[in-house]
Amino acid sequence: GIFTERDLLRLTAKERTLAEMTIGDVMTKPVKTFQKAQIKELFDVLSLNRLYGIRHFPIVDNHNQFLGVITLEAIQSLLEPMDWLRFQRVEEVMSSISLSVLPTASARRVIQSMFEHQLSSVVIAEPFESQNNSELKTSVENSNLRGLGIITERDIIQFQYLELNLDNIQAQTLMSKPLFLVSPENSLWEAHQQMQQHRVRRLIVVGEQGELKGIITQNRLLQALDPKEMYAVIEVLQRQVNELKTEKAKLLQNRAQELEGQVRKRNFELETANQQLQQEITKRLQIEKQLVHDALHDRLTGLPNRALLMERIEFTIQHAKRNSDYLFALLFIDLDRFKVINDSLGHLIGDRLLIEVSKLLQKSLRDNDMVARLGGDEFVILLDGIHKLQDATQISERIQNLLAPPFYLEGQAIYTSASIGIALSSSNNYDHREELLRDADIAMYRAKKKGKGCYEVFDQDMYLETFKFVQLENNLRLALEQEQLILHYQPIVSLSNRQLVGFEALVRWQHSQRGLIPPSEFIPIAEDTGLIVPIGEWLLAEACRQLKIWQQKFVSIPQIETLKISINVASQQFQHPQFINKLDEVLLATGLNGSCLRLEITESILMESGGTIQNILAQIKKRNVKLSIDDFGTGYSCLSYLSRFPIDNLKIDRSFIERLSFDAENFEIVRTIITLAKSLGMDAISEGIETIEQLTQLKNLGCEFGQGYLFAQPLDVQEIESVLVDQLDAGFEFC
Repeated sequence: GIFTERDLLRLTAKERTLAEMTIGDVMTKPVKTFQKAQIKELFDVLSLNRLYGIRHFPIVDNHNQFLGVITLEAIQSLLEPMDWLRFQRVEEVMSSISLSVLPTASARRVIQSMFEHQLSSVVIAEPFESQNNSELKTSVENSNLRGLGIITERDIIQFQYLELNLDNIQAQTLMSKPLFLVSPENSLWEAHQQMQQHRVRRLIVVGEQGELKGIITQNRLLQALDPKEMYAVIEVLQRQVNELKTEKAKLLQNRAQELEGQVRKRNFELETANQQLQQEITKRLQIEKQLVHDALHDRLTGLPNRALLMERIEFTIQHAKRNSDYLFALLFIDLDRFKVINDSLGHLIGDRLLIEVSKLLQKSLRDNDMVARLGGDEFVILLDGIHKLQDATQISERIQNLLAPPFYLEGQAIYTSASIGIALSSSNNYDHREELLRDADIAMYRAKKKGKGCYEVFDQDMYLETFKFVQLENNLRLALEQEQLILHYQPIVSLSNRQLVGFEALVRWQHSQRGLIPPSEFIPIAEDTGLIVPIGEWLLAEACRQLKIWQQKFVSIPQIETLKISINVASQQFQHPQFINKLDEVLLATGLNGSCLRLEITESILMESGGTIQNILAQIKKRNVKLSIDDFGTGYSCLSYLSRFPIDNLKIDRSFIERLSFDAENFEIVRTIITLAKSLGMDAISEGIETIEQLTQLKNLGCEFGQGYLFAQPLDVQEIESVLVDQLDAGFEFC
């Protein structure tokens, strides 16, 4: 037998007590079974459904052993490819709603009505407008109803399980909602899709205004698939397919010769295109190869560039880690005076020189070594697998010897040399390629400071010195921000009467931890890093401001207005585009007369671009500012520029003064400078006067002014003010 939802509906309608019965008592029997051999395809099941009108098909084998059940749900799940459903509309197969129930109807009555009318479901609906209050509506009246929900056999099973009193339960409590709706105009395929999506067995058909039109069930949908009709259609389609095949064969035969000709033509075109493509691929491969080469090589010299060098260094470092006795070295080479050659003879000559040097370097190496150009006039040589440090130094000496003869370029003899820094792999057990290159660079700069045209081997002291330099540079930047720089002032006196004529402003660094740092320690750093410009601007403003304060504070001293403040101006500051503007700003802000200011410049500044320097000097003289050449005689000492430039003073360097008493040659140099100054209408100022003997000799030579520890060392502001007070009492004369 078989026990279905409909059997349970029957028992519920008859108010039978389920707990007192067995399945065998209530099941439907006998049951119709089907042998597996009968069901060969989907159409067989559809035919049986139309024949027997049942929803469950028990399947047995040849021995009547039960195998399983085919249900309408299972059949419907196989309808995905059934395009046949697309050609039929819902209204063609839907059933009318023979009975609908108001939501307030008794659940018991609903169940009894379903049993009496042999219905698997009842629609719960309400009228659009107020009508008669009959709880049960016939199909005639359904067109004026709006569906609210549905009660199916499955809903009754669920409530039966709860053992509730169905007499006291309204239909709206028992119903399932929402209703799943479909239009009469929809295709059966769309209805099938909705059933599959919502997993329901039936859909409510409604009109445009939502009124009830009917119901379409799973069974009705499947019965629409009439196997006989479908077989007939299939036969027609098969005949058409056969006819199309015959026609296709004829077309193919007629087109064979034409297509064969087209194929031959197309093959020829393809072969031609393939040859062109191969040529294009070859060309592209050559371009890619060239691009890779260009990415790793210097365009001017053809040498490996930084990228390729760093790869090779990394490989060498890793090799050294795996082989403890392996040794290599890095040579960092910088051409001396290359900028002068480039600027004076032109970039074309400079490039030719770099090419010739690169060829020379390649000749000096072994096959397993590498020479690379980093840029500008910097080259690096990686010496692979050397035995000792002397191997690297010998190659450095060989390079120096090869560079000694002149290079003849464009009819000119060009001389150059190289500063070489050597970093040995064993000196630091390098892990990173950048560290090796850094240390070789440090050693190269040490060679340049040593005098150029030589080599230096890196050691740890060099790194510590460089680290100290960088640290001092950072501290110097902070010093500017935190106002740690101060000025000391050294008196300048007239040698004839020892009267005070002015001061030289000297910068000092009052470090928070190290105390007073002398300028000899931080000024070179400032010049190398460009900090000398902001330091010089601060020095100019502070010295002028301080002299103006003294002029106002000691106005009772008659000579106070004639005192001059001397300030050293570095080449970078002097040639800065805003130098004259900064000078004007300082004079305007402090109110100091330009005649009270003396700017001290070096001989090297005057040797720079003549037109630019001459214009700056002329602008300075327009402001009545005095000009002095500092450390005269220690630089180029080219006398021709002295007559061309508006110089007021020549300042004799202390190195000449300290040997004045015992060095006859030095004495003659000082005498010549003083005589030259007088002949050009200038005053001579001597630095570093420390003894009476030096003072007497300078006076006898006719030197007008001087400064040094014999008179006073550099003093701070408070000490200078004490000196001014004392000089007022002593007639402004230094003893």
